[in-house]
Amino acid sequence: MGNVVILIIGGYGGTGRCLCRRLLRETDARIIVGGRNLTKSERLRDQLNTEFDVDRASARIVDATDYASLLAAFKGITLVIDAAIAVAHVYNVASAAIASNIDYLDIHIEQRTIDALNALAPQIKAIDRCFITQAGFRPGLPAAFIRHAAAEFDRYDS
Repeated sequence: MGNVVILIIGGYGGTGRCLCRRLLRETDARIIVGGRNLTKSERLRDQLNTEFDVDRASARIVDATDYASLLAAFKGITLVIDAAIAVAHVYNVASAAIASNIDYLDIHIEQRTIDALNALAPQIKAIDRCFITQAGFRPGLPAAFIRHAAAEFDRYDS
């Protein structure tokens, strides 16, 4: 995974915090704790780098309601994980991921996430990126994601 950089929107929230820890524990990817509150992102970044004795976590302001903020936050990113509870902004985040030519994963459960991504399907196919919605909630999606991403990992355990 060496050069993989993963931005977790909502990274200092409950699910985002768990994802950050898991990624630092199980991969050598660089992670960015993202959210609207830079102080919270930086606080978690410092905790993670200390807890794991690494310098692979960083912090970044990202506001899912602001398309320009998303484009700025997505510079240098390989994958964005939307762990924020703001389901209403899925279309905005996914559109910015398309414009930035990066992979996308969210953990949302509402049907409108599928509708938003279906509306963007032609653009997603045109850039040939991986977009996964409702990961972790639908049986089999996490396994499909791991199989797709397996070439990017040095190892993974089931």
